[in-house]
Amino acid sequence: MGVTKEYVFNSTPHIALNKFKRTSLIVLIVISLAILMAGCQKKGSSSSSDAELKVISGTYVVPKDSSDEAKKYLALKIKITNKTSDSQYVSANSLKLLDSKKNSIEATDAPDFGEADNGLDDITMKKVLPNTSTSGYVVFPVKNSKQYNLVYNLRADDDQKDTSVQVPVNLKKYKDHTEDSTNALRAYVNTVFLNEKSIFYDKYVANKATAEKASFKSIASENLQHAIADNKPIKDSYLDKLVSQLQAANSSRSKISYKISSFTPEDAYIDVTATMIDTSDLNSQISESVDQVSEETNYEQDYDVVETAVIGKVIDKFPNILSKLPTKKSDAYTTVHLHKINGKWKIDTDESNDYSV
Repeated sequence: MGVTKEYVFNSTPHIALNKFKRTSLIVLIVISLAILMAGCQKKGSSSSSDAELKVISGTYVVPKDSSDEAKKYLALKIKITNKTSDSQYVSANSLKLLDSKKNSIEATDAPDFGEADNGLDDITMKKVLPNTSTSGYVVFPVKNSKQYNLVYNLRADDDQKDTSVQVPVNLKKYKDHTEDSTNALRAYVNTVFLNEKSIFYDKYVANKATAEKASFKSIASENLQHAIADNKPIKDSYLDKLVSQLQAANSSRSKISYKISSFTPEDAYIDVTATMIDTSDLNSQISESVDQVSEETNYEQDYDVVETAVIGKVIDKFPNILSKLPTKKSDAYTTVHLHKINGKWKIDTDESNDYSV
């Protein structure tokens, strides 16, 4: 009996230990399976019996003539796989963003980006053959940066069957780079037209600043030459000085506004409205100088001598002359095209530069 009691007493810990080991093993297997199953769910993708949905990337865009400036537009690049035996069409009403309170944002149907449409491949109305995939962008108007689910229902028109798949989308993940193009154009105008220093030029602008400034100075010098003395050449050094003074005057008195007309990751069109010094009135100021010189010489000097004297007066008093000229707002905005090259924006100077003075 003593032996038996000792055996029973001593075996109890072993039985408990074996149970603990078995329980721990089961828990470990369950946890491992859970981790394994989680690993099988690809990040940013979801699948059903009908379709697989994957979010590849996202970027903010600006459709043409978008009136609500408080509203942003998020373009999600997605991939859809048709797992059925029938061809399917992706439509705008088959895609939506859904928040935690079941509030939905419908996809924008065929957004218009005008000439900036290059590089933004719209996925809506694409045909997806059986057991094949297609990719492209879908655009949503958004006003905040919260968590949504991107919902795709292959049978959106079938009220009797919901075969939707959902992928979490955190809007905070996507940075808004639409203003980069505006920063680039503003830096270009300030640097080239107004001869100001801009910390954003090297960061955003692809155009070579030295070449652009030289081009501006050459054309502006030619225009000033015609405006001041069409028949008597002015020294380049003097013209350089006049251009710099005109830039300085416009730098302090001009007002320039920028509005994005349309924007995609590769192209931007920006409407520019400028209020600048109206140099068209420069002739009247020069005429006053002609009268003044003629009066000083008792009208006895020939025109060539008078013209030479007038040029000297204009060069000496050009800042004062500019201060008397009014500013004028452009009658209509100028639309400037920018194209992304190697991470920077190239201003299309062939279309947008107007160096008239």
